[in-house]
Amino acid sequence: MISTAAQRSTIQRSLRIGVIVTALTALFCLGILLRHQFDPLVFVEIGPLYNEGIAGAENGYDGQFAYYIATEGFNATPKLDQPPAFRYQRIVYPILSAVLALGQRDVIPWTMLLINILAHGVAAGILAYLLATRTRASAWWALVPALWVGTLMSIRLDLNEPLAIALSLLGLAVYLQGRLTLGAILFAVAGLTKDVGLVLAGGLFLYEVSQRQWWRGLRLAVIAVLPFVAWLIFLRIWLGPWVNTSLDGIPRLPSPIPFAGLTYAKNALEFGLIAVWAMLPALVILITAVRKWRSATPKPEIWLAIAACLFVAFTPPATINELISTLRILQPLLVASLLLIAVYYPRRLFWFGALWAPSVILALLIAYY
Repeated sequence: MISTAAQRSTIQRSLRIGVIVTALTALFCLGILLRHQFDPLVFVEIGPLYNEGIAGAENGYDGQFAYYIATEGFNATPKLDQPPAFRYQRIVYPILSAVLALGQRDVIPWTMLLINILAHGVAAGILAYLLATRTRASAWWALVPALWVGTLMSIRLDLNEPLAIALSLLGLAVYLQGRLTLGAILFAVAGLTKDVGLVLAGGLFLYEVSQRQWWRGLRLAVIAVLPFVAWLIFLRIWLGPWVNTSLDGIPRLPSPIPFAGLTYAKNALEFGLIAVWAMLPALVILITAVRKWRSATPKPEIWLAIAACLFVAFTPPATINELISTLRILQPLLVASLLLIAVYYPRRLFWFGALWAPSVILALLIAYY
């Protein structure tokens, strides 16, 4: 049993890390605002192709779709890429942004930014807590995913991932404490924020099944996934058939061929970075997790890593063909890899940090370009 004093110290350390990450993230965003006359719309990256319907114009980036939904509600379909259901399935972030702004259009860009800054700090604090309570590694290793280029670019571009990852990590922490229903509900909200929020839930489901805990696995799957499926059905009825390719003709559905998106990489540099930061680590972590599963009493961290690796490997080509979108969806892999290595190979955490921590330099270069 952990003493009350030790538990209090662990919580305080985790809170400290969360606050530090929140402050660093706020400074990161402040620097961007200073370069752009404190205009929060710089994070939205609005493109005239969708905002004004100008054919052949710049298309902006994905954060604009959350902004359009937050400002226009269910009337945003003319400004969304096809199919609009693809954007509406990620409903929690724009709705929460609109609610916190009390429906004031000019305030919504600020609430979008605030949500992501706070969510990033929460995610770091929870990950630090999991490291402190489930491993012998330092909780400060939580800084590596926090400074990952994909994480910082998700904030720089007003994307759904920071909130989805924070909710997912909160669901994981709650679930591992034995509160299955509450954890599953948090996963459900994470999934409605973005489907990446269900990756860790998938790992827990695989763990429960591997332990023949059929009822626990079924409860988790139903509570976490059913709202997402029901929402997709509603969107299908409302908005019609799904369009399975992007504007570039690249498939938007998961490919049966692992890392099929690499064949659509825009250039050799992006191909190389995706291979080094996504494909090779996923393969190494997958092999490591499977070996531990076969040779030791499996812990949930094994299945979290397996689920994250499979998610990356079979991500739709339209996502993994482009560098920034690939870096964004690697966040569950970083979290699961960190926990797996911290549990079984804590002395190898240096290599984990050496691979991913330097990417903060790339994040700063992109964000302040």
